[in-house]
Amino acid sequence: DEAEVAAGTVVAGGLSPGTYVVLRVADTGSGIAPEIMERIFDPYFTTRELENGSGLGLAVVYGIVQGHEGGIDVTSEPGAGTIFSIYLPRRETAVAAGRVKADAASLPRGTEHIMLVDDEEDIVAVGTRMLEHLGYRVSGYQSPVDALEAFGRDPETVDLLITDLTMPGMTGDGLVERCSRFRPELPAIICTGFDGGARECRGRVAAVIRKPLSISRLAVAVRRVLDGDADACG
Repeated sequence: DEAEVAAGTVVAGGLSPGTYVVLRVADTGSGIAPEIMERIFDPYFTTRELENGSGLGLAVVYGIVQGHEGGIDVTSEPGAGTIFSIYLPRRETAVAAGRVKADAASLPRGTEHIMLVDDEEDIVAVGTRMLEHLGYRVSGYQSPVDALEAFGRDPETVDLLITDLTMPGMTGDGLVERCSRFRPELPAIICTGFDGGARECRGRVAAVIRKPLSISRLAVAVRRVLDGDADACG
């Protein structure tokens, strides 16, 4: 569908006035309780048991839609299902393709070797694709213990460590500290969905990136850290 959005329209992410393509996804499930509606896009918020959900699915979708200058509208009634309406700005194909190509070409790139660590398989996969698209060589790990073991075998080949903050078995800043025993000068970036994540960084952590990841923020942060331009915990 298409929709004209007027100024002041309330949609998660906020929208500028204009014409949007609308994708709607509906279900007939139990619905979303009003008291949790405002939290559904928060990273790590989930009503499932810990082992059955990470709370990152909607947060990642929200980040992707925002990255395309869109927004999400949610209507739900307990017991009657939920409708997600995703608004994406309508553009002529040639213009849109040219803009995407220009935006991609303008991102800072590199060829260094990056170690990416996150206990969520999807985040490792998406992050790896983003970094490889930017020209980097990537080694991805879901286990910080496995990452540390691999790093210890050949620490001189890794130029940058990017790690999640909260992981089972070892925290991200703990992994950074352990890796620094092999390579004190190794730069590192912490990725976190928590507002207080920046307060956790120490030692060789050069920057903190908020989840969900976007290729533009990732590209800029990685290049700044590798070039030595990032402030600690910036």
